[in-house]
Amino acid sequence: MEIEEQMRTGRMGMLLAKFSIPAIIGMFFTSLYNMADMIFVGKGVGSDGLAVLTVCFPFMIMTMGFGILVSGGGASLLSRALGAKDRETANTTVSNATVLSLLIGIILTIGALVFMDPLLRSMGSSERLLPMTRGYFLYSLIGNVIFPLVICLIYLLQAGGRPKASMATMVSGCLLNLVLDPLFIFGFNMGVDGAALATSFSQGLSLLTGLSFLLLGRKFATVKLKYFVPKIAILKEILGIGLAPFLSMMGSSLVLILANNLIGKYGGDLYLSILGIVTKLNMFLKLPINGLGQGMQPLAGHNFGAKNLERVKEVSYLTMVVGSLFSILVFAVAMLFPQFLLEAFSNEKAIIEAGIDPLRIMMFSFILAGIMESGLTLFVAIGKKIQALIVSLAYRLFCLLPIMIIAPLFIGLNGVLLAFPVSELVGATIICLLVYREWKRFAEEKIQYI
Repeated sequence: MEIEEQMRTGRMGMLLAKFSIPAIIGMFFTSLYNMADMIFVGKGVGSDGLAVLTVCFPFMIMTMGFGILVSGGGASLLSRALGAKDRETANTTVSNATVLSLLIGIILTIGALVFMDPLLRSMGSSERLLPMTRGYFLYSLIGNVIFPLVICLIYLLQAGGRPKASMATMVSGCLLNLVLDPLFIFGFNMGVDGAALATSFSQGLSLLTGLSFLLLGRKFATVKLKYFVPKIAILKEILGIGLAPFLSMMGSSLVLILANNLIGKYGGDLYLSILGIVTKLNMFLKLPINGLGQGMQPLAGHNFGAKNLERVKEVSYLTMVVGSLFSILVFAVAMLFPQFLLEAFSNEKAIIEAGIDPLRIMMFSFILAGIMESGLTLFVAIGKKIQALIVSLAYRLFCLLPIMIIAPLFIGLNGVLLAFPVSELVGATIICLLVYREWKRFAEEKIQYI
């Protein structure tokens, strides 16, 4: 059975597993980019090295956000076009999205080079750490040029019904990074600079892998010169749908920049290192949930394009339940074994002892991660711009940022940390209301799936 027919008629649980498991594996290895950097730098350089990675991390999130601006919208449009059997739109989407992603990477990298020192200071670097931070950041910009394009290829391959190719694109670079990290950091004695250079080389390999699958593998889109001509309607749709996950990532970047500065103010460089560990750990543990969302998106988008609304509801509900069960399990582990998790990143007694309470506080936000991911993915997949924007912006703009700014005035460092779980509760409540309304609309349409 053709993959597109399976997406319209196959058992949804099996399909979600088929699309999600490769995504989870690929994202697991991709996350090891950052996890390996944190672990090797933490063991080999120490708390200052961890602080440097923490300072630079918001820029990586920002670059990822711009990549997802194109990738999220492109993947949504591609999956819906394939579901509607509109090959012309599918072909144009792939070509326009890849060119735009590369252009964004070039512009971001040039801007970062021009405004490097002010940017690093704004992200929380102290004057003492600035020389080390500058070196790491410079080497990381080598790979930053192509990073949005790599993200775009990963999303398009997934949306085109090629989850294993998407996974291989992610895994190839990560495996190289795991080899180069210790070689550059310890073997060549490059410290944090070696971690950045290893990541840049690894992103280059991911790019080559993704392009080979797109151009040489079993094709879901035709790549011809005529499809690279910018189409305003296609670009408008891509950017319109991608705006919601983009703003979500930009919000995350802004939050991390603010958190870096506030934690530097109330806790110093030690707690800046701890924030970096907890943030990367949180992202790593969310990988299965993010993978579920990435597996859900082509299924929801494809069936929405084919007018099979009952199947859209089915896959979104299934994703929310599975994601929520996993969230609760991970939260329990973090509450019971915080010291074990911290020791994976650092041998320094001060970091481990001081990091237990911040880890437990921030992991309360993890309980609702399954609801947050499935809700946002649903609205992006079916092209609901307004709902996706509400989900992306409301709880960060009107809850997280105000709490993060005001609470520390009364309870210090814990005020910054408590802002995360409180705002996540608000966001999950908004999502549940919007998703329920969408499911109700699906039922009223009374469109039967094939």
